[in-house]
Amino acid sequence: MAKDNEKALHYELTSETKLNSEGVQLFRIRATRDIPAHDVKKGDVGGWVSSTHVSSDKPRIGKNAWVAEDAEAWENARITGHAYVGGEARACGKARIKGHATVGECALVAGRALVAGKTKVWGDAVIDGHARIRGESFISEGAWVSGHARVEDSTVQDSSIFGRAVVKESRCGAKARISGNAFVHGTVVDFACLSKNAHVESCEDFILLGPFGKQAHHVTAFQTEGWADRAAETETVLREIMMDPINCQLVYAAHRALQARIRRSASK
Repeated sequence: MAKDNEKALHYELTSETKLNSEGVQLFRIRATRDIPAHDVKKGDVGGWVSSTHVSSDKPRIGKNAWVAEDAEAWENARITGHAYVGGEARACGKARIKGHATVGECALVAGRALVAGKTKVWGDAVIDGHARIRGESFISEGAWVSGHARVEDSTVQDSSIFGRAVVKESRCGAKARISGNAFVHGTVVDFACLSKNAHVESCEDFILLGPFGKQAHHVTAFQTEGWADRAAETETVLREIMMDPINCQLVYAAHRALQARIRRSASK
């Protein structure tokens, strides 16, 4: 069985080895045939892997996939379909990168995370836990997607998505935090903090208050089944911020905006 598996592979381990940052011995790979999907020719060297197969005896790299440059794949991470891992990206744990996904630069895909479709994971983004990234998503610099979060056809940069949050056809940036059972669809949520059972499908479904003070704090009120429960929590935060005289005028304006949004929601 092992010999048959070796014959089916389109890559082999070279004698070039190294220990990675986790102390795992890795081997540089070399293509044993052309891989047209990635412009790889027979004899080209690629990235680093800990073995040709994972513990289930499946090939670590699928027949049309490739690990290039100084990218690393170890433990039970698999790269299949037409996926490509390059730069200094890392894949470990039981991570799965498939479809036409691309992982590059210094990105990390770990745990039981899945990166699929035409997703691109770039910069120092981290995808771990049981996170699922699909469609034509773009996950880049400063992004962290973890837990059981799902991201589809969205752009995530400098933001955190975790818990059981679902983000579809949206853009999350500028320190946004989406967690709990939050659902975000078809909107932009820069700076926002959406949690619990937030349900946001347009800019009318949440209001961002701030920045306040030297630390430029933001407060987010959002729609769940209604505005009232979250509004009460938000007003408590606003009262605390008002202890700083510098913020009073800003907070009064924010408070009026919040009350207006609650009234509009109640009248629908």
